[in-house]
Amino acid sequence: MVSVHRLKPTPEHLACVLDMYARSGSIAKAIEMLDQYSETVQPHSSNIREALLSSYTSGHLDVRIEKVVGSSMVLTEPSRDAGYVMLSNLLCATGQWTEAKRVRRAMSEHGVEKSPGCSWIHVKGAVKVFVSSGGHLDPSDYSMWYHSLVR
Repeated sequence: MVSVHRLKPTPEHLACVLDMYARSGSIAKAIEMLDQYSETVQPHSSNIREALLSSYTSGHLDVRIEKVVGSSMVLTEPSRDAGYVMLSNLLCATGQWTEAKRVRRAMSEHGVEKSPGCSWIHVKGAVKVFVSSGGHLDPSDYSMWYHSLVR
């Protein structure tokens, strides 16, 4: 990207590319990219790790790597739900129910709650936000949800 287009990739760009590599089963390429751009990635490591962990949802499991990444997320950011939830889901997907229960218990002990899923649409100049509970957010909450999604 730098040599051909003279563009330095942003952390958001790297997270998208890592997600694509991970979902296609190219975990080795994703890790190679992480190593190549480690200085760019470091301050934004949570989003990057989440992109790498997303591979388990597409059936491309590398359990050893996923456990290391998930555990790292839990250790470095114990107050965020993403690491706990993704690690627990990975463990469930591989039949490690006792370990998954241990991760969920640790999440509870740290007072961390899973954030509800959120989606939004833009219709006729208005934004409508939906959360997984089936409800919708008050317009005054849009800013909070938007900032929590893009951090």
